[in-house]
Amino acid sequence: MNVNIDPNKFLPTEAINNLLGPSSKALGHSLGALFYFIFQKPIKYGIIKEKEFDDLASKTSKELEQIPPEDKDSSKSGLIMKAMEEAQYQLNEEDLRQMFANLIASSANRQKNSFITPRFATVLSQLSADDARFFKLIVQDAHYLLTYGYLIEYIEEKFGPYHNLTDKFFITSNGNFMRLPQESVDVLSSLGLIKDTDLSYPDGEDVNNIYTKIESTLKTYATSKNKELIEFKKGSITITAFGELFAKAVLN
Repeated sequence: MNVNIDPNKFLPTEAINNLLGPSSKALGHSLGALFYFIFQKPIKYGIIKEKEFDDLASKTSKELEQIPPEDKDSSKSGLIMKAMEEAQYQLNEEDLRQMFANLIASSANRQKNSFITPRFATVLSQLSADDARFFKLIVQDAHYLLTYGYLIEYIEEKFGPYHNLTDKFFITSNGNFMRLPQESVDVLSSLGLIKDTDLSYPDGEDVNNIYTKIESTLKTYATSKNKELIEFKKGSITITAFGELFAKAVLN
């Protein structure tokens, strides 16, 4: 493929024009050609809405503007193409469009593209919008450590068989009490982005205060025939080493 072709001949959209503007001229024609190559047929046959494509291209252009000229690097066109290819399946969700725009721009940034692999785009393509938002919450709201808790109830006697009495809950930085989205936890864990455990948990005054708030809230609403058989379980979610690199590439 000749990446020096002028995509304006094929996709004369405002988004592509913006992409080829002065703010990204060092990479504009190359990226514009890749956009054309990947999205021409899906747009032509109505598989992708042009409005959603324009939004992705505009978001990508905006992210490119943030890269210092000396750090712009068009040598990783394979990574950029991989991100665009995977983005085709997620354009209906704005959060994911932004994350793909970030990944495309990161792949064109020499400060980041040294640690990016094709797996980043594959992983991002496998996230739902809810998965993506929860990952973003762990990184940006919980600062890589999310603590949660839940109640169990022993069936006959303590330390014997038990069942979960409540769902798992956590508290956001602004004090919202929220159910842990176990479906997203399972997805993020399976992709190697996070580690979830209730076999061990962090310590410290701030963390213990959070656990205490979760426990007291859950016990206020929990019902049991024998409250002596109720126990509070602590858990935590941390970002893996791969998850940290992924976050640097797909989140602002």
